[in-house]
Amino acid sequence: MPGEEDLIGGGIHFCATCDGPFYKNRGIVVVGGGNSGVEEGLFLTKFASKVTVLEFQDKLGSSQILWEKAERHPNMEIMLGKAVQKFNGKGHLESIIV
Repeated sequence: MPGEEDLIGGGIHFCATCDGPFYKNRGIVVVGGGNSGVEEGLFLTKFASKVTVLEFQDKLGSSQILWEKAERHPNMEIMLGKAVQKFNGKGHLESIIV
């Protein structure tokens, strides 16, 4: 994705367990609605004020149980049919074009 490589470690991360605590009380976007994405998103609700899961397909690819948990969680938003087009920022992530 354009802008991704320059922002790894500056707002773009790949490990919720490792990096989730850095985003306490902030909004987080998880890209991908498969089992891993939804599980990580649910885990991140321990820290984040809101977790948004972006999935480019018209339904989540996760198991039905995870999907239902995510839909019921008050701090999670699922956005279907959405894909990241670009990451913006200088040294740290400032915005995402969806």
